[in-house]
Amino acid sequence: MPEKRIIIDQSLTKKGFQRTNQSSHFHYKLLIDGKITDIRTKMSMGSQYKTIGDNLLSKMSKQLKMKCVADFRRYVECTYSKDSYIDFLKKEGLL
Repeated sequence: MPEKRIIIDQSLTKKGFQRTNQSSHFHYKLLIDGKITDIRTKMSMGSQYKTIGDNLLSKMSKQLKMKCVADFRRYVECTYSKDSYIDFLKKEGLL
């Protein structure tokens, strides 16, 4: 099921991701204690991408090192907290 681009953007920026505009994409980098990490993803700024489909959601969840798309959806819907996500990344040795 597609997710609205604006909701994904708001969720990522609210939960510690820094957004930058580069060419035709928004780039998101996770900041922890003011330091940029290697956890990052991107999303098109194109007007035809008001919703992000399952294929791209899957790619984004992999880029963010999440176990599955369902975790990414929970993160966007705010039922998966920033602290839980950071704990997961540390536990997996990704931070």
